Amino acid sequence: MMVLGASVRLGILILLASVWTSRANLRWASSGGGQRAMTANVGWAHAFSRAGLIDASTSSSLFSAVSTNSGGSWFSIQFFYSEQYFQKVVESPDSVYELTKTWMDSYLSYSQGAPTSIICGTLTFYGLIPGLKDLFSACNLFCSVNFDYAAYVEGMVKTAAMDYLDVTLVDRILNGENRVPTMSNTDLYIQTSLSPTAVSEKNKNQLVLIGPNDDPSRAYALFIPVQYSVKSSSTFYNYAVYDDELPFQVTRVKAPEKAKFKQWTPYHLYPGDGGMLFADFDSHLHDEEMHFGELEAEDLEDGGDVTGEGSYSKTGPMADFFGGATPKASQIMGATSATFARFSGTIPSFLMQWLSVQRNTYITGSIWEQIACLPVLNALANLLYSNSFTTNFSICSQWPEPCGKSDGRFADGGNTDGPSLAQNIGHYHTYDEADLSETLKVIVTNNNFFEDTNAKFLSYFSTTFNQGVTPGAYVWPPGTVPGDAAQENPWRSMQIFSDYLDDESLLAAFNTIPGTTLTTAVYEVTTLDNPVFGVKAGQRVQLLLLQINSDIPTAIFTASQITQNTVPLAELAKTIASSDELVSRIQAFMAL
Repeated sequence: MMVLGASVRLGILILLASVWTSRANLRWASSGGGQRAMTANVGWAHAFSRAGLIDASTSSSLFSAVSTNSGGSWFSIQFFYSEQYFQKVVESPDSVYELTKTWMDSYLSYSQGAPTSIICGTLTFYGLIPGLKDLFSACNLFCSVNFDYAAYVEGMVKTAAMDYLDVTLVDRILNGENRVPTMSNTDLYIQTSLSPTAVSEKNKNQLVLIGPNDDPSRAYALFIPVQYSVKSSSTFYNYAVYDDELPFQVTRVKAPEKAKFKQWTPYHLYPGDGGMLFADFDSHLHDEEMHFGELEAEDLEDGGDVTGEGSYSKTGPMADFFGGATPKASQIMGATSATFARFSGTIPSFLMQWLSVQRNTYITGSIWEQIACLPVLNALANLLYSNSFTTNFSICSQWPEPCGKSDGRFADGGNTDGPSLAQNIGHYHTYDEADLSETLKVIVTNNNFFEDTNAKFLSYFSTTFNQGVTPGAYVWPPGTVPGDAAQENPWRSMQIFSDYLDDESLLAAFNTIPGTTLTTAVYEVTTLDNPVFGVKAGQRVQLLLLQINSDIPTAIFTASQITQNTVPLAELAKTIASSDELVSRIQAFMAL
């Protein structure tokens, strides 16, 4: 038997990969995870360039599409739209390290540079106490942007981009023409979540309900998965709904004065037995305990007619996002990553769904939990619902303008998907004249915290928690954080593969890269029909799952957190970028 040398084997793999990719549809889907995800994606992108999938020297990319979520989208927008950032990512592992360190140093400067506010001035004394010093600086930072999460993200990225000499990045229009040359033929999809309910900023006594076009008597109960999509010839928003539900219609109702769980039971609170994609409108109309109250004609800005038994006013189509203009980088960066939206009373259905998970624990617990904890939880719900500080923790669909009578609000893309895979494949099947007879190759980068469960990735398969659930229908998966009873909110079932996969079979395929926490796994699966996400049955898909299994936290906001995690993040990026074994496994996957 002839034994081939390593260099010869590598040459054969590259040759096979080049033959395959000349006719392939290769896609990359990435999860979120704050700065951890952004940084890991820097490392993955460099590894892909070393494997020949991204070639800056010839300005070519073998990826037909890249989808990203939350913090992972902070990476992709910079990678696709900043030539300076792109060149540093592909240059070398050392450049990857320095880019990450410089980026985090800029973030530290931004976090510490806010002036002392009147509100935070009361914390001055506490800021002298080492353990509470971070509270003082974080308060000043958020006060400086009026507790506006999108403005916070804009400032963070703008400061970093100025340090790598791209001073106009946050204002760059996210269209096909502005992509860096190497990625100019690669589609980009950015995941976010559209709330079905939104309190109007201009008229705080009104609640906007989003519903489908085909039935004005219905309103959505769940977040609507959205991907902002950039192609060479167009940009648009891709919604995970049936086609006849578009364009969305909005209905205005009187906003409740207080947050009462009973009033929100039509939104299928946890455990959501019998939950559906739509809210139970009849309960709001006819049940006094669930009724929000009467909306008077004088409450309407446009002086329109009050309809629906004196309570509802149909205003017509939902307003186009961001005034109908092609969005800027800062607008989409905020919309994809609004991780604090759960605290915002401006999207009350999500607030109450999230709190209902803990409420169910108390209801099913001891009598002492019911007596002592339920009143506290009710008070917390009212505090979050009514306070003005967390209003813009969710992102208005007109940001930086305030929301009006026909606008919605965004939350983190992680509230509707994890690694952004479902709509990535659905986009190909729906918009790209998919050849279902070909084998699709997808690299999934799951930038996970090491203690995270596998619930989000398993949601793409037939698994333990979606038995009997129609793909695209209501499901409330288990939590991502160990010990959490469930996700923060129910989802539209993301099952897009007919194959069964559970924790045991998922983990059985994992292979660790020696000397690192990185793992790789390959799965060969077949799509099934999930028309909500645009996925069609019968396509063979080869998945390469790449995970980091990192102990770096998702939330890095305070000065001490930034300082503590800067070097570990830089080392994570360099570890991924410099791994020869990782590159070999990527090339072997391409040669399958």
